[in-house]
Amino acid sequence: MNLNDLQQDEPENKDSLYQMRCLAEAMIVYQLRIKELEDEVVDHKKKLKALEEVELPDLMLGVGMKSFELRTGEGVTIKEIVAASINKANEAKAFGWLKGHGHGDLIKNVIKLNFGKGQEKQADHIIRELLEKGYDPRQTKSVHTQTLSAFVREQLAAGVEIPEELLGVYVGRKAIIK
Repeated sequence: MNLNDLQQDEPENKDSLYQMRCLAEAMIVYQLRIKELEDEVVDHKKKLKALEEVELPDLMLGVGMKSFELRTGEGVTIKEIVAASINKANEAKAFGWLKGHGHGDLIKNVIKLNFGKGQEKQADHIIRELLEKGYDPRQTKSVHTQTLSAFVREQLAAGVEIPEELLGVYVGRKAIIK
C-alpha cells in the first residue's frame, strides 16, 4: 500500500467513516516509510563509519599518504583518534582504578534522594538543610566520555600504562574531509 493507491481509491461520496479509514491507512503508509528510512540511515551510518575508519585510512596509509586534496578543494587527512567510555559493568572497577592511581577527581559525584508519597515534609526538611550547607542533594557517579578520552590521550602520549579494556579505550584512525 502506498499513498498513490490511497488517492486512486476515493469514491465520490466522502463520508466521515471513509475519510477516517483513508487517514488511518495514510498513517500506516507513513509509519512504514519512516521505519524504512530510519533503517536506511542506520545502514548508511555503518557504511560511512567503515569508509572513514577503515577503508580510506588503510588505503591512504598503504600508499604512504596522510593527506590529499580533492578536485573540489576539500582536504582529506587521516586523524588518530582515541576515545574511552566506561560501561556500567566495569564502572566500580574503573572508578577504583582511577581513585587508586590518583585520578579520582575525574569522577563526577552527584547526589539524588528519592522520597515516596507522604514524605514531602521530610524531603523538604532535608533539602533545606543540605541547601543551607551549600549542597545540591542528588547523587550519581560518572566520568564524562570527553573528559575520560582526553585523560586517556594524555596518559598514552606520556607512555603511562592504563587498563584499556576497563576504561573502554578505542584507538584508531579516521579520514576527515574539510
